[in-house]
Amino acid sequence: QDFEKAKETHSMSEEEKVEFGAARKEVGSNLFRSGRIEMAMQRYKKVGELFSYIDNFKEENKSKAKDLKKVCELNRAACLLKVKDFSEAKTSCDNVLKEDAQNLKALFRKA
Repeated sequence: QDFEKAKETHSMSEEEKVEFGAARKEVGSNLFRSGRIEMAMQRYKKVGELFSYIDNFKEENKSKAKDLKKVCELNRAACLLKVKDFSEAKTSCDNVLKEDAQNLKALFRKA
């Protein structure tokens, strides 16, 4: 049985990356809800890495990518708090606060 090989992220268009990132975030959220915290954390981290360089993205995609990255960083912080890795959770919150100083979830989770 042949499996279709997943497309490498570096060969994806901006739109495909945004779509892929959104799908990874959803998978992470479902894993988190079912208590599979470590696996959820990996999904969220992957999304963050996917959007580490978006300067060349079109404005519409850049904004979607930034939002996805922020949400995943916040969700990653929630995972880290669950596994009691407080210093990494603080780092995740600080990453969000660099871009969005008034983000209530980041401020709350950092505290």
